[in-house]
Amino acid sequence: MDLAAPTSELVRLWQRDWALRSRFTSDPQQGAHFEDTTFAIRIAGREIGVIALEITETANLIDLWLMPGERGHGYARRAISAAEDLCRRHGARNVRVAVRVGDSVATVLFSHYALVASHLTGSVAGPAAIPEGIVHRPMRATEFPTWRDDCVEEYAQQSAYAYGLSPAVTRPVALRAINQAIPDGVSNDTNEIWVLEAEAQTVATLWLRIDDRPRQVYIQNIETLPAHRRKGYAQASMKLAQERAHAHSLPTVRLNVFAHNLPARRLYDRMGYETAVEFRIKDLPPE
Repeated sequence: MDLAAPTSELVRLWQRDWALRSRFTSDPQQGAHFEDTTFAIRIAGREIGVIALEITETANLIDLWLMPGERGHGYARRAISAAEDLCRRHGARNVRVAVRVGDSVATVLFSHYALVASHLTGSVAGPAAIPEGIVHRPMRATEFPTWRDDCVEEYAQQSAYAYGLSPAVTRPVALRAINQAIPDGVSNDTNEIWVLEAEAQTVATLWLRIDDRPRQVYIQNIETLPAHRRKGYAQASMKLAQERAHAHSLPTVRLNVFAHNLPARRLYDRMGYETAVEFRIKDLPPE
């Protein structure tokens, strides 16, 4: 087996299948296009499927697709191994994959990958009651620079721990993402940043992205200030996210949580959030 540049007909078949799958999933990568990172899976020169990769220090295995007649012959495991070898040769330290809950085949194929994060989803049935004594307001422009720096550093440290990378690698990624999402600071048509206060003190912040496709509120960041943790403010922030979803007539709230953040995961479980996608990773030994 080898990986090679795909023919245009193979790419067309794969993209058609990708589009069909994307109609019925809330995978965070749905609707994306990865022509520049697409490889044909070949057996003795014969194309049997596609594997899509984003190769960086932490490589991303975006999709693995076999033609219907080529399934059930063990080719998927061999393709994964070939992809890992390719990523290793290009300097990747590990490979990440998103596994949709309910995809029994992918669950088995990637069971030896370690769980690092989960994509959770919760339904919005109606307005959510914010606990008495807690008020919320939009973040002020003067508060934004400090919040942005804290947000970047927190994500850099958390993702570095999860993926075994240096914060020096993850910090620019976090800063680029927040600058692209909110280039002018504070909020815009698709992003809202809220400050929660209790007894005239800031106790938590909440960054929401308002999506039309798919129709959802996505929690980009939720943070309780260290001095105010374990007092119910994280749950109040989650209720505010649900309230904003209801205000926008959106049926779903989604977020990612790192596997090592057990207190947060327990909170989300108690509030009825369910796992939609698992992010798993495998370290690649050096050549």
